[in-house]
Amino acid sequence: MKHLKITLAVFFVALAFGAAAQFNSGVNVGLVIPTGDMSDVLKLGFGAHINASYVIADHVPVGLNVGFEHFPGPSETVHGIEVTSSATIIPVTAFLQYRITNSKVQPFLGSDFGMYLETAKATAGGISASTSQTHFGIAPTLGVLITVSDQIALDVHGKYNMIFFTGGSDKYIGINVGIIIKGAKKRK
Repeated sequence: MKHLKITLAVFFVALAFGAAAQFNSGVNVGLVIPTGDMSDVLKLGFGAHINASYVIADHVPVGLNVGFEHFPGPSETVHGIEVTSSATIIPVTAFLQYRITNSKVQPFLGSDFGMYLETAKATAGGISASTSQTHFGIAPTLGVLITVSDQIALDVHGKYNMIFFTGGSDKYIGINVGIIIKGAKKRK
């Protein structure tokens, strides 16, 4: 609950700044698809993110992103006891994008980099246990921004998230769709 309150506060501050010159804010939702070793123990999940950015040049926004991603695990019966598992990842990252054009349809490349809080939970016979760790990660991004109006753009993108830890990494793909609320353009 504490993380949700902080996340909402950051979002509303970003919305307030969105009305200022060159600041944008956004929200998106999507699917998260575990890959590699992660796909052996987790299933297709969902995520939601909020972000705020500042356009430092016509084609280059930088910003902050906070998300919540949930992956269900398998449900099995072991010796008559139901065992379930899941994982939650909270990415708190900075990002950099390069928008290839400055038109109404703007394909872009980018990357997120920052901290990922990973929590794994298992429940067996009504008893739950969980563990959490924070690791550094990156997420190369490919997407398109489609201008709907002077103030609103549709954001569709995919990210390949890689979270690094001693002895390996967790990897998953995020496919997201959302809206960007554009601030007023800076006058020259």
